[in-house]
Amino acid sequence: MEFAVVGWHPAETDTDDGPRLRLDWRRFSYAGKFVMTNTGKAVLREGDAGAGEFNESVLAAVAFNEDRTDDGILWLRYVTVREDVRGEGLGPRLCDEVAGRALTRGYDRIRIAVNNPFAYEALYKAGFGFTGRTTGLAELVLDRPADRDPDRYRAGRAVVSRRARRPTGMITPTRRGIICHQFLVCCTMISTVPATVMGVTEASAGLFDTPWGPVTTSLLLKLVFVLTLWAVGTVAAFSYIAAARDACHEERHRIAAELAAFEQFGTRVRSLSPGSPSSTAPPAGVGPPVESAVADSQHDSLDAARRAYRDTVMSVDHFAADYDETLAEHARAELGPDAGGALAEASDLTPGLQAVLAGRADAAARERREFLGQLGEETESLESAEHRLTGLLAESVDLAGDLGGSFGDLEARWRRLETLESHVEEVVTERTARVSDAAAVPTYLYDEFPVPDPVLADASAALGVVRERRERVTDALTRSN
Repeated sequence: MEFAVVGWHPAETDTDDGPRLRLDWRRFSYAGKFVMTNTGKAVLREGDAGAGEFNESVLAAVAFNEDRTDDGILWLRYVTVREDVRGEGLGPRLCDEVAGRALTRGYDRIRIAVNNPFAYEALYKAGFGFTGRTTGLAELVLDRPADRDPDRYRAGRAVVSRRARRPTGMITPTRRGIICHQFLVCCTMISTVPATVMGVTEASAGLFDTPWGPVTTSLLLKLVFVLTLWAVGTVAAFSYIAAARDACHEERHRIAAELAAFEQFGTRVRSLSPGSPSSTAPPAGVGPPVESAVADSQHDSLDAARRAYRDTVMSVDHFAADYDETLAEHARAELGPDAGGALAEASDLTPGLQAVLAGRADAAARERREFLGQLGEETESLESAEHRLTGLLAESVDLAGDLGGSFGDLEARWRRLETLESHVEEVVTERTARVSDAAAVPTYLYDEFPVPDPVLADASAALGVVRERRERVTDALTRSN
């Protein structure tokens, strides 16, 4: 693996044509940002780039540019890591390499903004520190070199942790998943050892005396579990999967809007009349020559194409939040540098340009249509896993409750729990196989999750619960034998 600067930003090279990097959008977040030529680029790479559309050697990439008001500061704007090597520390390593190289080139300070605790921790380990300043809606500004005072670090950590929650104060799906996961683990650790907790005293094996009379362990756990889930704002035990379903639903809504927008743009481009005299052009000899009318018509048609792009593609509800780009930047990323650049900068709409724009719009729509299919399959996979795990866990509750039956009854329960355990393992095996297919799972949706995969995380928790309940039945079998 090697570090390489693809190119410094245009301000450094005195050219309007900065470095461009083609990354596979299915494997990298922010892939469209690296097609833009207004930032410098650096990468960690391994192997051959390949001869295809995308650079296959890149493992991680960062885009950067100078501060607009202080040329001694270099901003790291976008950092992306290929989905199959995330979690290996390549992002912080790349930022460290770029910072070191930039400082040797004469920059005084390297700056980056973060909005989550994971990036904050990783960049702190890479030598960055909290400046005490914020930017944007939920971003902390980090510098290198920086004040590494422990109190300053803790202050930044507290701020970014608070901002990880929604503005309404509700617990985020990620945090909700952590709480539910930890609660499931805690439930599995509760045994029949006599104890007094919050005024509830265990009277005998499986029974608790409460101010309202004796209740079984199973019922008490169910009540506490339901109350805890209500407190954290969810009705499902498998909160990582629930959060993943929400993410897929939101992404499908965005992609569907973009699909409709590109279809509308293509239709409007095809309706234009490049190279034809305007219907309002005066007859020959009365006004401008026909050649001038044709040129005016071509220019008007190109303006109409630009308006169409703004009215459709750039008017989706999430454009400002997800892209916030100029027409030139976005068109180059979506339609290709040639067609997008022509749409933004050409003077006339020729028949050839019209055909290319319409074709690229079709291609963009086709990509989104295919991706919608993938998101649909992922949603079905999540719902299937959630349904199976919910049923298995619910059955295990009944099997592990009221263990005062005969040896034969306990043995039957033990064998059924063993079967349930194997069914949970099947969910894990099937999901592992699905995750190994990079094209099948939009893993970028789960980048902010504190677990590698939502299904595997919830299935692992369920597996621990079922195994603990089977061990509980094993203990009861031992005592009854």
